[in-house]
Amino acid sequence: MNCKNKFIWHYFCISLVFVCNIKCNKTLNMVKLMRTDSGFTLIELMIILAIIAILSASAIPSIKRWVPEYRLKSAMGDLQSNMQKARVKAVKENTSTQIRFDRTNSPGFYYFDNNKNATYDAGEFKIDLAIYGSGVDFGTGNATAKWDGTAFAADATIISFGTRGLSSQNSVYLQNNEGNICYAIPPVLQVRPR
Repeated sequence: MNCKNKFIWHYFCISLVFVCNIKCNKTLNMVKLMRTDSGFTLIELMIILAIIAILSASAIPSIKRWVPEYRLKSAMGDLQSNMQKARVKAVKENTSTQIRFDRTNSPGFYYFDNNKNATYDAGEFKIDLAIYGSGVDFGTGNATAKWDGTAFAADATIISFGTRGLSSQNSVYLQNNEGNICYAIPPVLQVRPR
């Protein structure tokens, strides 16, 4: 290697060491800075936990009031949907379809009476109101009259849809354990809270 090449090689090595040293020092300084300025103190964490506990405690009563009404609305929506299924089935199969409401136990249940024998048989579609919880059951709760001021009609024990999808039976009423609201579900599928 001649003298000129040695000089270039030597200059290159020194430059490389210098650049690497600068980058290494910057990296080490960044790591030291991150270690000293990151994290929370124990007091800060305890304050955050106290705030979360206070907010949670204030939200629990609201959730307790909300859950029974949500479950009642869920049961009402499912019953509406199942009435629509029965109506569609009656039209599609060109035969009457019956939904029977059994109130012998509390909470009750309803089912599609496929063979129309007025008894639940294995294999028939069934919904047990106990799955909703919060005391969802058949009934009018504390309501003494309908939304328009008229008296409640008798609670339907059976709803039958004819081959054209029509029905003339009374409404079915659902309530929850709080009794402050009930839903009337008529076969024509217009639901109004009371």
